[in-house]
Amino acid sequence: MSKSTNKRRDLLRLLAGVIIVIMLNVLSSFLFTRFDLTAEKRYTLSEGTRRMLEDLDDVVYFKVYLDADFPQGAGDLKHLRDEVRIMLDEFRAYAGDNVQYEFIDPSDNKDRKQREALYNQLEKKGLRFINPRLTADEGGGVTRQKFFPGALAIYRTQETPIQLYFTPTDQVIPTDVNKAVEKLEYELTNAIRKLQMNRKQKVAFIQGHGELDSLYTADFAKALREYYTVSYQQIGGQLNALRDTIQKADQIRNKYDAIIFARPLERIDEKDKFIIDQFIMYGGKVLWLLEPMEINYDSLAQRGSTMGLNDSTDVDDLLFRYGARVNNDLVLDMQCQYIPINMAPPGAQPQIEPRNWVYWPLVQPTDKHPIVKGLDLLKFNYAGTVDTLETKAGIRKTILLRSSKYSRIVKSPARIDLRTAFMQVNERMFDKSGLPMAVLLEGNFESAFKNRIPPKIASSREIGFKEKSKETAMIIFGDGEIVANNYRNGIMESMGYDRLSEYTFANKELLLNCMNYLCDDEGMMSLRSRELSMRLLDKKKVAASRLNLQLFNNLLPVGIIIFFGIIAFYVRRRKYGRKTTAA
Repeated sequence: MSKSTNKRRDLLRLLAGVIIVIMLNVLSSFLFTRFDLTAEKRYTLSEGTRRMLEDLDDVVYFKVYLDADFPQGAGDLKHLRDEVRIMLDEFRAYAGDNVQYEFIDPSDNKDRKQREALYNQLEKKGLRFINPRLTADEGGGVTRQKFFPGALAIYRTQETPIQLYFTPTDQVIPTDVNKAVEKLEYELTNAIRKLQMNRKQKVAFIQGHGELDSLYTADFAKALREYYTVSYQQIGGQLNALRDTIQKADQIRNKYDAIIFARPLERIDEKDKFIIDQFIMYGGKVLWLLEPMEINYDSLAQRGSTMGLNDSTDVDDLLFRYGARVNNDLVLDMQCQYIPINMAPPGAQPQIEPRNWVYWPLVQPTDKHPIVKGLDLLKFNYAGTVDTLETKAGIRKTILLRSSKYSRIVKSPARIDLRTAFMQVNERMFDKSGLPMAVLLEGNFESAFKNRIPPKIASSREIGFKEKSKETAMIIFGDGEIVANNYRNGIMESMGYDRLSEYTFANKELLLNCMNYLCDDEGMMSLRSRELSMRLLDKKKVAASRLNLQLFNNLLPVGIIIFFGIIAFYVRRRKYGRKTTAA
């Protein structure tokens, strides 16, 4: 073969390669795709997230306060920082320049006053700091440093905080960091969603039946207002209390998307139950926070004992038809919170001593449902069990929360005595495991008033009676106090805050998840249920085999390349050496 023929062939190959590259570039400008080669598709955004990002009409700016020279003891925060950066880059792949971000080290300022001022500013905006124990100093003490593992999302004139990770302990826990990584897409997408809300759904706290008033539901209402328009509503037998005023029957629609019963103590009469029932039939969602028994707390505090009696709300018939029942019992659990008891004699200086109080169960969520997945401990006060029942409607039932494996129940009437806190707990008496304490019901509910009302009412176009609901849902708790916040010296305490331990339980996050699930599309909540495999190194083995691992990782790849290079050299030498000899 002549040299001119080889030259022509090489030029044709070069030209073909250039044409293919140009065509691929032109094609890529019209077609967009990304490949995620991880086993659990950790970098693949959900369809809902992609749509939200593509529809952005202005810049969302993220200030991420998670940049630092992470010392020993906080190295897992570096992993979280890198994952946040990757996730934001994924957001930019779909939103383009409408997603911008910067990483900031709040401890970088050398001026102590300015640094503390920034810390205070971040705390006022809703970001919580962690202060983990780092490397030991020469004197045997420990070094600590403040980190703010969170971000601020800014959209036009609005701003919302994002807490990416938090721990009350003095250590950064790798498994908890992994949970934070799992929730990254949810937290960032949820922030954009809150900033872009034009029409907020409406939620009402029902009043008029001895429910907790606005003073003791203030913290939960404040948290809800980030997502919803919140109000307080009495029913009072008025048909339009929970529905908009209408002119025609086919225009009937609910005034609220969801309602909350926050620990009603008084009887709910038949008129109000009918209005609640029809609210559900027209697709309304309900969060039931019900007390299993009536307990006189003043008597318990003053006399040291009281009686727990049957509740008098009279909603059993409603719940029975929908597929659940709150029992008149109390869950006693060995996994419980302390109660402060004054041990000083009358008139003396108070001497507060903490004692285990089995009537205040601490519940650790174990279900994988997105409402409870990944939540921290929850505190219940005098809670009862919630049973599920068979219904003709075929309602889907999910037990969200259960007691520990060392629990038992006492039925009404139940004597509650503070002396119980001083008794030795007999483990054999706590022989019940996983008692149901919260239930989710979903489906097309059958009206509790079906075949119970006169034909005149059933056929009234103004009333618009429905025997079967649209697809809807409700959540039932056997504890009404779970929603309550306390006041101390005129200051509202956070919902779930415990004064004795100075720890905030996850009650607020739980109930927010409940409302988000009831009112939101399943796309957002499904992001909470993502699971990512955490492939941690054994730190002891790494330290013991450090030199071998370094040699293996650095020298072996180079050795493999050299080996194949030598083989290629001898192959070429044999192949082309023979041609030269033959010529």
